[in-house]
Amino acid sequence: MKNKKQQALELTHVDGYSAFTLSNERLSVTVIPSLGGKIISLLSKVTGAEWLWRNEALPYKPACYGDNYVRAHDTGGIDECVPTVDTCRLPAAAGIWGGSLLPDHGEIFSQPWQLISAVVDKQGTAILHLEVQGEALPYRFQRMMRLPAGDAELELEYRVDNKSSHPMPFFWCMHPIFNVLPGMRLHLPVGQKMRTAWSSDVAPTLSHERFEWPVTKFGYDMSKVPGEGIPAFAAKIFTDEKLQAEGAGEPLQVGLERPDSGEKLTFSFLPDEVPHLALWLNYNAWHGAGKTPYFNVGFEPTNASTGSLAEQMKAGDETVMVAPNDAKTWRLKLSLAMSDTSQ
Repeated sequence: MKNKKQQALELTHVDGYSAFTLSNERLSVTVIPSLGGKIISLLSKVTGAEWLWRNEALPYKPACYGDNYVRAHDTGGIDECVPTVDTCRLPAAAGIWGGSLLPDHGEIFSQPWQLISAVVDKQGTAILHLEVQGEALPYRFQRMMRLPAGDAELELEYRVDNKSSHPMPFFWCMHPIFNVLPGMRLHLPVGQKMRTAWSSDVAPTLSHERFEWPVTKFGYDMSKVPGEGIPAFAAKIFTDEKLQAEGAGEPLQVGLERPDSGEKLTFSFLPDEVPHLALWLNYNAWHGAGKTPYFNVGFEPTNASTGSLAEQMKAGDETVMVAPNDAKTWRLKLSLAMSDTSQ
């Protein structure tokens, strides 16, 4: 019989790669440090649902710096996109790094992350602390995951250190790709101002359109995953203004709700730390690997209202700068629970 420590944090292997699994009574989370710190599984221990999408068309494999992410490494799960999502060249405002070319979906998904610690504390909390060093920019990026015992939520703490004596531009986007079902609900604040950065043909929102969540100018409710009878479409949508919680200093809660079980996955964070959210809605309309189009959703907390660090800098966004020899930290929580209507 396994002891409590083994149940809370286990070293396992997935497709030949060493992985860590953190678990409690509510959920199980599996991470492969050598594949860019990728979180490959977010499994509900209550309903048995695997929340993270897995691209069966692409095998897990190490990436080389500058690899095209969507063609070779869009395997699903959760990646961290740093210091950009879109390929871009930094403008003169980046100072000594002006002109630097940043690769597709950033540079840390293509690097093995280093283990700082993997422990279970006296309270039974599983802790996995990883780090990775920047290449185009001189940063140290850390992610600490904590999963307390019982049915508690997963806590993620982030830190980026500017290891230079110059102001450093910095962009972060969490990149979770979820399994979705027709009728699944996407929960964002009603009335939140949104901007469609790109949409496919016949999508119910147009590229560059601005609307208030969840209804587009076509009168389409974007908060519900479509089912049969709706033409396939894809769209990339950003919050056009900073997210706001109901009360000052309070965390904001956004997330997804399954129609079959009523289980809800909730992200909780402070808008002052994580001010934006990006949505990638892909309903059988797009693929990056030349295969069958995917049916999935990206629900992506981020510090930017675009997918490009260069674009943020050109817009004069000073929040994407880290002071010389300084650091920025932010936190978010992931929880699974049954929705009020399902209980």
